[in-house]
Amino acid sequence: MVERMKVYELARELEMTSKELLVLLKELEIKVKSHMSVLIKEEIEKVIAKIEGKDKPATLSADEAGAEAAEETAKPAEEKGKPEQV
Repeated sequence: MVERMKVYELARELEMTSKELLVLLKELEIKVKSHMSVLIKEEIEKVIAKIEGKDKPATLSADEAGAEAAEETAKPAEEKGKPEQV
C-alpha cells in the first residue's frame, strides 16, 4: 500500500467524487482542508475499512435474527398471512 496519497487520488481509486470522500473523511474525524490534502497510510486504511464495511451486504447477527423471529411470532394470527382489506 502507498504511504501517502492525495484525497483526490484516493477518491479516484475508490470510484467516488472528492466531495463524497471529503464528507466521509469528516465522518471519520480525519482533518483535511481540500481535495489536495495528503492522507497518510493509517488514514487511507481507515477510509478503505469504512468503505468495505458499507459495501458488505447487510447480514443480521444471531441476536438480531432472534429478535426479528420473536417479533414475528408475537404478531396476532390474523395479521400474519391475511391480505389487507381495502
